[in-house]
Amino acid sequence: MGRHNAFFQVRIILTDQGVAQIPLVIQRCFETLAGFRNTGIPSYLFEEMIAMRKLFYQYQPRKDAFKFIMDHSRDFLYEPLVTYPAKTLLPSRYEPQKVQSLVEFLQPENCQYYMLAHAEKTKVRPDRKEKWLGGEYAVRAVPEAQLSAWKAACPHPAIVLPKRNLFVPSKLQLLPVTKSTVPLKIADNKHGKAFYFKDNVYQTPEVVHLVHIKSPLIDGTPRSATLMDLYLASIQDKLSPLLASAAAAGLKAHFEHARNSFKIKISGFSDKARVFLKEVLKELTRVKPQSSDFELYCASLSKCYENAQKKLPVQQAGERLFSILQKTRIASIEKLKELDSLTYQDFLAFHSKLFAQTYIEGFFSGNLTIKEAKNCWFDLKQLLGHTPFPKELHPKGGVFCLSDQGPYLVEEQTTAQGNGIILAIDQGAFSFEKRAAQAMLAIALQEAFFTTLRTKQETGYIVWSWGQEIEKRLFQFFAVQSNSHHPQDLLCRFELFLENCLQEMPHDIPMERFETIRENYLLTLKNLFPNLQDKAVYLDALAFKCDGDFKWLDKQIAAAKALRYEDFLKYAKEFFSRENRKRLAVAVSGKLPETHNFSYKARSASGPFKEGKYATGFEK
Repeated sequence: MGRHNAFFQVRIILTDQGVAQIPLVIQRCFETLAGFRNTGIPSYLFEEMIAMRKLFYQYQPRKDAFKFIMDHSRDFLYEPLVTYPAKTLLPSRYEPQKVQSLVEFLQPENCQYYMLAHAEKTKVRPDRKEKWLGGEYAVRAVPEAQLSAWKAACPHPAIVLPKRNLFVPSKLQLLPVTKSTVPLKIADNKHGKAFYFKDNVYQTPEVVHLVHIKSPLIDGTPRSATLMDLYLASIQDKLSPLLASAAAAGLKAHFEHARNSFKIKISGFSDKARVFLKEVLKELTRVKPQSSDFELYCASLSKCYENAQKKLPVQQAGERLFSILQKTRIASIEKLKELDSLTYQDFLAFHSKLFAQTYIEGFFSGNLTIKEAKNCWFDLKQLLGHTPFPKELHPKGGVFCLSDQGPYLVEEQTTAQGNGIILAIDQGAFSFEKRAAQAMLAIALQEAFFTTLRTKQETGYIVWSWGQEIEKRLFQFFAVQSNSHHPQDLLCRFELFLENCLQEMPHDIPMERFETIRENYLLTLKNLFPNLQDKAVYLDALAFKCDGDFKWLDKQIAAAKALRYEDFLKYAKEFFSRENRKRLAVAVSGKLPETHNFSYKARSASGPFKEGKYATGFEK
């Protein structure tokens, strides 16, 4: 808001119940501020903030170069270079009087209130229109009686300031560099498998722990996937005080349903990471949702699933395509159907039995010793690994191998604006040589596809292509989001693009350019991990999806170095010629502006053609 002004904002995401009780929601905000006026902001919160800001600056992650420059160029405006960035990052002293004066200023009459919701829910009809995008809105004065009620708000007994943060690091210390370069297996038994990896590259006092908990109840079906979404919503809600406290101290927890398992990711400063992991595991076994919670989670998820049907058509096409290709990817529309049939008792049963039988995969990495990694593994077994889940009973994943009787097209409709289409070309089973050829071809095709479909033909504003390995099978994808062209038109352009590429490839990608692409690809492989988090996620995948083959990247590099130009051209023909009929396109058609709704209308050739009239001479 300028050099001498600041903007204080409170943003709240509401359920339908919250929308119906807006005055009460705002009342809670002013009750919170009333509590702050009474107690003030204690000095220990200031001290913790200073300590953490210093640590965050000292051990900041590597940023994208453009974002790094933009952030600093913005901050230069507000602080002289002589002191930068000390004053921007750190308050020079604790001044409770200034904090108190700010809190005193935050009164109902000094606020503006914005509400974004459907008119049917707010009961307020829009009577104005924003001039740039035409958005409809209404402005209403807050009644004086309401302002007075908010101003008289008293502190709420359940809304209090946090106590001292137990997760703030007290002894961050880098461990000595070791000779180990690959993860070490520290456990392999009926309870699960675990690996330890000591970081010797990034040299930051951080850890990344990845845990995958398999259970008979996580079986890859739409019902199981929907129950897992409910479970994730419940733990995010119930653990929010713990997670907020840890986040303020540089520790984060991320929960996900992935690889037919419940995934936990703990990352951040190493000092209190084990304490945090243990507290998270304890809470997972303690929390029990109430029926009112269940209704809230269902309403939230239902809205989320419904909103998925309003995304860009190309995003909807992507969701449908990957739900076909991957056995464990369930489309939102299927989850919505399951959600409608679930009861509170169904969720309670799932919640109570989720960890009754488990098989745990753990990957502990970063600034920790092997003893500390084993202690984390011990905590996991003690808290969640009571009865083993036999490996032979684990549900299988898998990727869909397209038939060579194609190509195939799936067409769907949506109410969203525009059209979207994604084409998947099945390139066969994985080998390191084929993967190298695929990746290098993808580099060349990405620029050419964008230039052809976006720059020259102007078919869409989102145009991209990429190559991907899924469950040791190779696929190439082409995608366009368009507000001017129909999906069938776009699909024909995709095929014409591939035909032209194959015809012109020896000319467009001669030996010299092939070598340049190879060099760029090798450079990408050698700089694949800008930080510990990315490397840990990659090694975790190798540990459990590639049978612990930690030479995988070396093999990829060797294959790329060994790939011959003649084989590169041979694979291009094998992948993209019409002889490869293993193709699946998913098209989602939405609404197009009438000025762009250009399509041929089918008519019969038998009988007189009535779409027009005969003219004679110079008749117009």
